[in-house]
Amino acid sequence: MKKFKVRLAAASVVLIPFLGFAAESNVLNPDQWPQNYKVGDSEITIYQPQITEWTEYRHIKANAAIAVKLAGRERVAFGAATIDADTATDFDERSVRLGTRTISEIRFPELAMAEAKKATNLLRSVITPEKPMEIPLDSVVSAINRADAATDETEVNLAPPPIFYSDAPAILVVFLGEPKLEAVNAADPSLMFAVNTNWDVLFDSASSSYFLLSGNQWLTTKDLTAGKWTAAEKLPEATQKLPDDANWADVKAHLTITSSKLATPKVFVSNQPSELILLDGEPQFSPVSGTRLMYLANTECDVFFHTTEKMYYFLTAGRWFSASSLQGSWAAADKLPEDFQYIPENHPKAALNNKLPNFLDKLNSLSMVWSCLFNKWCRGSMISI
Repeated sequence: MKKFKVRLAAASVVLIPFLGFAAESNVLNPDQWPQNYKVGDSEITIYQPQITEWTEYRHIKANAAIAVKLAGRERVAFGAATIDADTATDFDERSVRLGTRTISEIRFPELAMAEAKKATNLLRSVITPEKPMEIPLDSVVSAINRADAATDETEVNLAPPPIFYSDAPAILVVFLGEPKLEAVNAADPSLMFAVNTNWDVLFDSASSSYFLLSGNQWLTTKDLTAGKWTAAEKLPEATQKLPDDANWADVKAHLTITSSKLATPKVFVSNQPSELILLDGEPQFSPVSGTRLMYLANTECDVFFHTTEKMYYFLTAGRWFSASSLQGSWAAADKLPEDFQYIPENHPKAALNNKLPNFLDKLNSLSMVWSCLFNKWCRGSMISI
């Protein structure tokens, strides 16, 4: 089955001092923005695109800031370009991939026409229509939220995403908006599939049941968003007539249900980007030497417990949230206990010292400054090649 690929645009741009370029060949790491290239004696940096439109989760239009240092030119010149592209989202990797794209409305207001054409050709040489590009999903979602906000005033939304918790096997199924169903075969609308999630979700109108493929196991429920999911004993007959193409290969490989001792996972369903704190059994705390912190050792999530405050702290998508219980409710943590600054450098969680709230506040401030500059550049003359 063709899993829904969320068509999203790109995220906010952060202005950083231009300290030089380094050749960058791996553009598939969504965390590596801006992306730097060296072509001969010229250098170019492409900053993370800023969304302007998002059409039906399938196509984006975004602006990207560009910095260039042409061969023989001492100063760096800044400009902008418009990107139109289809997108595909990987929820597991939390990234958005830009597919085949067109780059237009290239502007370099600081350059004379001849140099602007050189800069444009340089840009097109490193960002070809087929070159893979990825952007962090959380940044994209944040950009979508900002696009929906009023432009006269800047409001900071500190509300946490829905955060679920389980100490037993569980999965998180995310829909982008309310679940949307379409017929698998136009001639037979009895079997439908969800188009706005990256999970294989089917709906059988004959039995009014939903079917979810989780690994090698099918689960079923009558209530998609709030119902209890159980192991499916059989699948709708219409599944035997699925289209014979690669989009449905995964589903067709799992159409035979056999008796299994697999535990039925708990299913959390959300209609917006969410997080799942999944533990391998009951919470197991490990103390952090020299602090009043303990971290949860039996989860891949970054979760801490402060023994004096009796509060939990959870880092996700570059933001910290706090709660008095793992079950929530969670709130934005604008300030962390001082103990976080004393996590030993050789500790497995030492890298989190670089993700404290004051660091993020500085980035947000720079982002606002960059946004103003970007809008100014976009009013420059367009270079036609």
